[in-house]
Amino acid sequence: MRQPAIGIAALVIREGKLLLAERRAGKMQGNYAAPGGHLEWMEKFEDAARRELREEAGLIARPEDCEVIGVDQDFAPEEDHCWVGIFVRIHSWEGEPKSVEPDKHGPWEWHPLNALPENTLRPIKRIVWRWI
Repeated sequence: MRQPAIGIAALVIREGKLLLAERRAGKMQGNYAAPGGHLEWMEKFEDAARRELREEAGLIARPEDCEVIGVDQDFAPEEDHCWVGIFVRIHSWEGEPKSVEPDKHGPWEWHPLNALPENTLRPIKRIVWRWI
């Protein structure tokens, strides 16, 4: 039996703007996304968000600065993809965003919450509309 992928997104908001980068590879190529990736075996949601934030954007967050704010599900039958996303808001962090994995995504940019790029991933748009 097939199972959905479980992903984590670290939502970093500064002055009413969300940190996003355009993905350059994989199923999300061409879409804007927050720092994130797959949940690893036996990994806590907050730890996964902190790991992805560090690996992708070079930002450091403490466990107490992370808050799970929502869950979303997305289907893309044309891509044979079913995904469950866990969204973790990062309230405080150290450093400035940098493109640690330039082969995987473009530069990190701050986008107003009320004017996200049209090609922002659907689950990120939904979570912003619902919870932020």
